[in-house]
Amino acid sequence: MDTIFTPPKRRGLAFHLSVLSLLFIGSIFTILRANRAEVGAAFSLWLLSFFILALPIPILVYRAYALQRATYQISPEGLRINWGLRAEEIPMSKILWLSPETHLERPLPLPWLHWPGGVLGVRKIGAGAVEYMASRPRDLLIIATPGKMYAISPENPEKFIRTFQRQAEIGTLAPIVARSVYPTFLLGSVWANLPARVMILGGLLMIITLLLWPTLASSSFTAPLPLSSPQLFLLPIVNALFFLVNLLLGLFFFRSPQSQPLAYLLWGASLFTSLLFFVVFYNFLT
Repeated sequence: MDTIFTPPKRRGLAFHLSVLSLLFIGSIFTILRANRAEVGAAFSLWLLSFFILALPIPILVYRAYALQRATYQISPEGLRINWGLRAEEIPMSKILWLSPETHLERPLPLPWLHWPGGVLGVRKIGAGAVEYMASRPRDLLIIATPGKMYAISPENPEKFIRTFQRQAEIGTLAPIVARSVYPTFLLGSVWANLPARVMILGGLLMIITLLLWPTLASSSFTAPLPLSSPQLFLLPIVNALFFLVNLLLGLFFFRSPQSQPLAYLLWGASLFTSLLFFVVFYNFLT
């Protein structure tokens, strides 16, 4: 029988939601200030501040989702680690040992960048490496396999060790097949899909065109426009953010064949919206 453990999540989720709230409020504030500023140094400063605050939002949303869905699953066949789009399946026969980090002769180096709920990353140690899939930097358990170690943080490390030892003693004639799934694997699957590739590349081309068009045409403005100059620059930026959000949501739905139509719908909506913006700009600038 499989036993599922989870990492501590409350503190990490609270941290992610707090930072996301601050970034979201800051993004709204800076975009509103940029909308009121004249094109120049002040407008550029507010726009730069907006990008600095808005760009980390998709990363933190994914990290919060990954933490919420993170599990460590033990069975006689092996160990399964799931953390967002990252998955690792290790046959029981490939696990050399399992030990608390405090029992090691030397402490392992933590990832360069980590925060509550997101102790993730790979560090080189000698001829091997240690990959962290944990929510906290303490009370870690280390799983050793040939050539690589994994650092995890089950909520009850002692119970996890006892369960692992009990499952290992049961044994199995059908161990799981070793498998590693990375987010880049999903990107490769999307790129190999012709409709998805056409919609994403088409939307990206439209985004670049809409971002460059007002800049190139601004010097030829000889009459008042229906929109002020700041609004003319902000519209393609808002469209680009809409494209980014739909791109990430589409990647999430593309993982499952049952939900792939939703991914196509989101990417198609982004392309259609960009085309509408293109028509609007054509009417304004020609």
